[in-house]
Amino acid sequence: MTKKTKGKEGQLSRREFLRDAGLVVGGATAVAMPLLAACDSPTTATTTATATTTVTVTTAPITTVTTIPTTTVTVTAPPTVDPPATASAISTIELTVNGLKRLVQIEPHQTLADMLRDTLGLTGTKVGCDRGACGACTVLVNGKPVLACMMLAIEAGETSVTTIEGLAVKGELSPLQQAVYDHTGYQCGFCTPGLIMEATALLAEKPQPTMEEMKAAFGGHICRCGAYYSFMESVTLAGGK
Repeated sequence: MTKKTKGKEGQLSRREFLRDAGLVVGGATAVAMPLLAACDSPTTATTTATATTTVTVTTAPITTVTTIPTTTVTVTAPPTVDPPATASAISTIELTVNGLKRLVQIEPHQTLADMLRDTLGLTGTKVGCDRGACGACTVLVNGKPVLACMMLAIEAGETSVTTIEGLAVKGELSPLQQAVYDHTGYQCGFCTPGLIMEATALLAEKPQPTMEEMKAAFGGHICRCGAYYSFMESVTLAGGK
């Protein structure tokens, strides 16, 4: 006779637990067997291969040939002109310079100022602008003031030319030169020879010139030092003698 042991109400006994567990394991095994069988069956794989063809294309280089037309240029050289002989280019003029007769050889392009300074050595005549604008090169030609840089030497033939060196008589300064020296009618002295030659011509015509007449006469002379008034005072003093 089997003795049954009952547990507490609502609780499983060990026996009942083991029984139920066996049922669960058996059922799971029964279900899993077909799945395992299916997994053990062979699997067929289908592979599709695609063939690739490589085509190599070789392109030959293209050579372009450009033809440039040839132009023939004919250059005609101008005819050769021989320069004139030196002897024929030089002229000889006769003139009076500071009271002395002179025969001077000159070139066609030479100015009166160049001839006086370079050929005759009379460097008292100054060349400032060399274009007739400053008055520094003024000399007397036949008693009239002339810009020596604007007159060709060949034009002075048969004339009488007086420079600053020709105003002194026997080593004595002219009254105008002495007055300019005594009353400091100059500053740097570069324009002074031209102003003295202009004033000499003015005093020869008007021994006692007015201030306005002196301004008109000296208007073409540039004194960069600004010694105009002291110079005109000297001219006034020289005119009274």
